[in-house]
Amino acid sequence: MDVTPATLPNKKVMRISVVLFLLCQWLLASVAYGAEQVQEVKVADPYIELHTGPGRGYPIFYVVPRGDSVQILLRKTDWFKVRTPKGKEGWVNRDQMVETLQPSGEKLTIAETKLKDAARRRWEAGVLGGDFGGAAVLSLYGAYGFTDTMSVELSASQVLGDFSDSLMVNVDL
Repeated sequence: MDVTPATLPNKKVMRISVVLFLLCQWLLASVAYGAEQVQEVKVADPYIELHTGPGRGYPIFYVVPRGDSVQILLRKTDWFKVRTPKGKEGWVNRDQMVETLQPSGEKLTIAETKLKDAARRRWEAGVLGGDFGGAAVLSLYGAYGFTDTMSVELSASQVLGDFSDSLMVNVDL
């Protein structure tokens, strides 16, 4: 078998493929984890209001009447993303969610989020994408906090330009 430069895979294509593969693995893992977190509750108040986003400034687009159930998909501070049996998804304030009932008939107990809860977390990870002076950039990062004031972060960014490419790796303490 004759291997010439024309038959070797392009480095840029290989890097993009690896990054996309890792991103897909991460997304599949987070979808699988999120599927386990769904809880169903029943509306006990006369109604609950579904907002288009997690905040009072977002408009109400749907009202779920008493007796209907909703699935809790996600929590973002004092807002809960829910899904109705008709497939409508929206955000409900914590004040309305505390009045819903669990399948056992008991009121749903919701712990309040406090600043110390966010400070107590140790792991963080993310994916970023954008434009870097006309070149596409994709970044992955992960961090671990040892204490409240000391952490380590690892990030990698791939910049794909028309004239040059670069790979940036940072380790921060």
